Amino acid sequence: MPPTTSALTLLQVIDDAIKIGLGGIIGGIFAWIVARHNNKSVIKKLEFERRTRILSEVAESYENFFQQFFEFSTCLCVLAETAGKKADNPQAQALFDAFFQTKLNQANRIHVEKAQRLHETIKAQSQLLLLGEQSCMEKAQAMMSAMMGAEASYKFDGKSFDMSQYEQTGKIVRAAREAFYKEMQKAFKNY
Repeated sequence: MPPTTSALTLLQVIDDAIKIGLGGIIGGIFAWIVARHNNKSVIKKLEFERRTRILSEVAESYENFFQQFFEFSTCLCVLAETAGKKADNPQAQALFDAFFQTKLNQANRIHVEKAQRLHETIKAQSQLLLLGEQSCMEKAQAMMSAMMGAEASYKFDGKSFDMSQYEQTGKIVRAAREAFYKEMQKAFKNY
């Protein structure tokens, strides 16, 4: 009977080795699948965070440009309301003229600052193209065109201006801005 015992022992060893080895292989495959899934999730999360950050920067660039455009337009509207008005006495007229000149200087400063921000919007357009957001970029360009068209209608040369088209161009700019932000909302949601 000793040979039967050693055969039985050999079968038990082989059986245990298969169970352990098979368990190890199954555990290793499972660990590899979990690790692969986790890596994909981490990569997707990083891509989402990067995309969200870039879209936020783009929106901020355009909003900063719009805010300066709005400040410039508002300043010109105040100037248009006060232009040519005369005060009752020389002291009041001197204050009035000083106010007008201060606002005119402010308009010139804002105009220059806005022009300096233009490169940020061009960079933002390239970021939209990088993300594959063609429709966002088109709406951004339409918004910029509306603001540039409105500004051109003001005919501001540093001293004189024409605000007769302000209402009409303001509506166009507002509509273009709303369209841009609607498209940006889609870009945020559709990822």
